[in-house]
Amino acid sequence: MHRQGGRGGGAGETIKRRRERQRKQHSEHQPSPNPKAYRSLLQFATESDFQPHSLLLTEIPGMSGDHGLVHVVDSKTSWDLKVAESKNTHKIIVVDFTATWCGPCRIMSPIFIELSKKYPGLIFLKVDVDEVPDVTSTWEIRAMPTFLFIKEGKLIDKIVGANKDELDRKVQHYASQSKS
Repeated sequence: MHRQGGRGGGAGETIKRRRERQRKQHSEHQPSPNPKAYRSLLQFATESDFQPHSLLLTEIPGMSGDHGLVHVVDSKTSWDLKVAESKNTHKIIVVDFTATWCGPCRIMSPIFIELSKKYPGLIFLKVDVDEVPDVTSTWEIRAMPTFLFIKEGKLIDKIVGANKDELDRKVQHYASQSKS
């Protein structure tokens, strides 16, 4: 079955085509990244006094109001900054790879927000797979939601799917590890 016409984003559109379309739309509106500025941001992020608690916090699509301590990653640069912060502070990162069109992701989003409030010793990140495809492909994300646990820039655990109990259990486990 082949879809006819339109710029759409209907059910017949594959993830690959959607990413290509969105990448094209995004590149039409965004200037090319400046490599010097990128390097200086990374250098700044690795300094010992760097505390970007609100620097990268942006609105979570589809969510209004409180979003706890979840930082929305909207670019490769913001991803690299948060990983640098994690390495500098020795905190574990918990990442929610999500999509606006994903029903189970929307169900897990408020749970993820509550966990971020309950366990401030971890770094909670949200990555929209359609908005930041280079980060998504680097970590080989194939299904949403996928939750990764990252320490010192390396994957230490993974949950694929909307499993609230497993997410709660693993977040609690890694939060207790980060205290010791």
